[in-house]
Amino acid sequence: MISPPALADPLPRQCKVNREGRLQCTLQGTTRGRALQKFDATTFPMDQIRKSRTPLSVGLPFAGRLHRPAAMPVSGKGFLLLARTQERNHGWALPELVELLTASAARVARLYPKSILTVGDLSPRGGGYAPGHRSHQSGRDVDLGFYIVDSRSRYQVVTTEFVHFNETARGAGKYAHLMFDLERNWELVESLVSHKTVHVQKIFISSQLRDLLLQYADAVARPADVLRRARAALSVDTAHGDHYHVRIACPDGQPHCR
Repeated sequence: MISPPALADPLPRQCKVNREGRLQCTLQGTTRGRALQKFDATTFPMDQIRKSRTPLSVGLPFAGRLHRPAAMPVSGKGFLLLARTQERNHGWALPELVELLTASAARVARLYPKSILTVGDLSPRGGGYAPGHRSHQSGRDVDLGFYIVDSRSRYQVVTTEFVHFNETARGAGKYAHLMFDLERNWELVESLVSHKTVHVQKIFISSQLRDLLLQYADAVARPADVLRRARAALSVDTAHGDHYHVRIACPDGQPHCR
């Protein structure tokens, strides 16, 4: 049994598990000192939404709900869902996000055989507050671990947690022998932003790792349109030195997605 990371936020006192086993939060709380926005169900036709047979993202990523989601497989070609995500039951999303992840992981594995993308939290089954996150509420967000090599450029995989990298792209503590794998990580980013039908809105990452990825892509002369999309999607966030936080835009046919 793998415990959630020590920095995960505690369950707010205003949240409870309902009869269906879903987390229900009715009041405004806080995450890492920032206010959680309250989901206002009165602004959406919830009765109509509940009757829909279509997967729906309702509201905002940080104040939303999820109806009839797709389950992220526990494993597949080139990816593995972290045990802690399975334990939290945070492996749910819009089908478009699941498709994006499985396709992108498979592409990296084709180019670099035996590569494994570690997939962390998506959303709770019904959406809403996901302990440890401010967003991840409407089926459009996912956390992804980085691809890693050791000091001799031999590929490594850590499946129990995400590995943090500093400004020189090196790990720390027990992971001091590991380095951020520019080749595989760039291929993942390129695959994410190049999907034909799913539009990636944001890829949150630390500033140093963002710069390294874009410098690498320039050095290996990736197509100008791919670089443009990557520059637009890669967004600096100091809290993302150990994983990507990927958010897709509202897909077509999602009238309640914001």
